[in-house]
Amino acid sequence: MLSSILPSFWGAANDTVSDLARVGLGRANLDRGKYAAAADDVVAVPSDFSYQLSINWFTGEQFGIGNVNNLNYTATISDREGKNGLPFRSEGDARTADTIIATNGASISVPLFFPRKYIAAYDGGAGYAPYTLASGVEARLIQAEANIHGIPSGIGSWIDKLNVLRTTIGLPIIADPGASNPAAQLDTLFTERAYWLFLDGHRQGDLRRLLRQYSSQYSAFRDQSLVYPSGTYRGLGAGEYGDAVVVPIPTSENVNPYYHGCRSYAP
Repeated sequence: MLSSILPSFWGAANDTVSDLARVGLGRANLDRGKYAAAADDVVAVPSDFSYQLSINWFTGEQFGIGNVNNLNYTATISDREGKNGLPFRSEGDARTADTIIATNGASISVPLFFPRKYIAAYDGGAGYAPYTLASGVEARLIQAEANIHGIPSGIGSWIDKLNVLRTTIGLPIIADPGASNPAAQLDTLFTERAYWLFLDGHRQGDLRRLLRQYSSQYSAFRDQSLVYPSGTYRGLGAGEYGDAVVVPIPTSENVNPYYHGCRSYAP
């Protein structure tokens, strides 16, 4: 239905809104495993496109910094979480750079690693920092994933697209693991997605896609215990990571007359 609506919508909208719609449609088709359609959706989106919102990071649950004076912190940037997590802090990558702004007020002092991409919220921004809802970078990442599936889109291969993005911020180029190692190719792509789209709301969806769209192809490699955090939980408290791969819907939604539960999907 969206495909039939958007062409007329694009004709009436400005370029910024049109590119936002293109990325949104590309993202939806990528989630459905329709790689050719996704690549076609975003091919016209410029690489320097960015659609941003202003988010207040001092309210809600984003980083638990609503009450700075009481140091009531509840979250921080993870690093190699649950064996399978990426080294967001220790890698030293500019895209996931952090700064320690305080420690929490618990009996065990734990540093709060705050993402530098949102540091304006803490450093003179009165809580506000821009949040990227859609971008040309995501468009190139969508095309790169289509390329891995043998679908031509834009200039160069999937690794070329990743390296063009990396060189724009001075990162060294990376090598293609080779078609004989498709699991390593996916690792490279999804790691780049994690770093480029860091804390922009994509990682959970990507992990679920690894299981839903790639587990049958790489069943031994894409087992849930090798994708999601597993083993002993290292934060405050004790226990083991569970096996949930969805975020629970708050019970407050039950009073919403338009909410009828979630459609059931395999992981």
